[in-house]
Amino acid sequence: MDEPFGAGERAMLDGFLEWQRSSLLRKCAGLTGEQLVRRASTRATAGTPI
Repeated sequence: MDEPFGAGERAMLDGFLEWQRSSLLRKCAGLTGEQLVRRASTRATAGTPI
């Protein structure tokens, strides 16, 4: 799929969302359900002492 450039505002938004969805589906293809629900990384918390 081509990247959504050079269109009206609504068409560009629709194209961008479709591109994002298809990109996510490609990245998740082949993962198990367990892998899909596992958090990729821990979130840093503000105020944590160094």
